[in-house]
Parts: sequence; structure tokens; C-alpha cells
Amino acid sequence: MITKIKEFLIINITKLIFDVCCGTCKWTVFGEKNLDNAIKHKRGVLISGWHGRFLPISYYTAKYMKKNGLNFIAIAGRHRDAARITAILKTWGYNFIRGSSNKGAADVLNDMKKHFKDNQTICITSDGPKGPIQVAKPSSIKLAMKENVTILPITAIANNYWQINSWDKFIFPKPFSKMYVYIGDKIKYNAEKINNDYCSQLLSFEINKIQKINDKNIK
Repeated sequence: MITKIKEFLIINITKLIFDVCCGTCKWTVFGEKNLDNAIKHKRGVLISGWHGRFLPISYYTAKYMKKNGLNFIAIAGRHRDAARITAILKTWGYNFIRGSSNKGAADVLNDMKKHFKDNQTICITSDGPKGPIQVAKPSSIKLAMKENVTILPITAIANNYWQINSWDKFIFPKPFSKMYVYIGDKIKYNAEKINNDYCSQLLSFEINKIQKINDKNIK
């Protein structure tokens, strides 16, 4: 009973902090047309960003879902912290595939394939759950390429934020900041080159490219 109360408090206090920090920001979004067009195309979408920018990216895509009457799918591990984040993001409108590149990877990929065939949109943090930082793991992008879905890189930054001393240099926007979101163009790729190295390098390059551009908004 005490454990359940503790978990309830942790989840709801964390959600309140997320909502205050992100909900009070002024948002500017670049490239939303890229997401609009991808959704309209109806062949499945993979949205990919870095783990360290997870919070503002998740909040933005939740707002986009609500505005357009959609439900995106995210991937979360099975450990305790992931369960807490899952509980919060479910209230924002996300559905979930549970597992990670470390545990349950095959089941995750099978579920992703089913959702892509149903023209669903899946959001991932490509360097999660434990890095290395800003180096994309290839499995999800490789699947997306083989399934011929639209792949979009995404990033976000606030002009005022706290940065946690974690492997991913996690960014926590301060309340009433200016937030900048950047959705890149659809990633183009050579279907004859699809392998782990190619997929990882291409996605890493595309996310880092737009992140470098977007981060200039706060300099």
C-alpha cells in the first residue's frame, strides 16, 4: 500500500513539473508541414530524436496529437523509471510498445512492423536507453526503411534550461522559456545500402544536422 502511494505521488508530482515547465513556454515550431504531409501520406511515420531532448519533443508531439485528433505510439523500457514516464505520457495521449534495444528488442520490432502496416506514427529516441549519446541505434531505422515509411528527424531546445548531469545531457526547460522545435525534411536513403552502419550513420547525421541549426536560435 505504501509503495503504491509512493509511486502515485512520484508520477503525479513529476507530471505536474513537466506540465508547468513545458506548458508555460512560448513555442515556435519549424517544419511542422513535414509532419503534416507525412501523416497525410498514410504509409506510416517514424519520428526520431535524441534522448536528451526527450521532454520538449514529447510535449510538442502530444500537443500536435491533441490538435489533430491523433494517437502516436512511443517505445519505453520495462524498468521502473520507464514505467513512470509511460504513466505520464499515457495521460498526454500516447500509446506504448514496451521493450528496448537491450530487452525485448525482437518483440518491439515485430510490434513496430505491425503498427507501420496500419499506417501508425511511432516516436523513438534513437540513442536510448543508455547511449552512446547522439549515436543512433540502427534497428528501428532499418525496419522503417525496409517498410518504406516516412522517417522524420526532430529536435527541440529552450532558451533557458537546466541540464542534468546524465549520459544524455538531459535538457529540462525552465518555466516561461522560449521553446524551439525543428522537424526536418523526410530522410532520403538508398535502399540498396540498408545495413546497420548505413542506417546509424544516416540518422545520426540528419538529427545532428537539424539540432545544430535549431540550437542557433538560443545563441
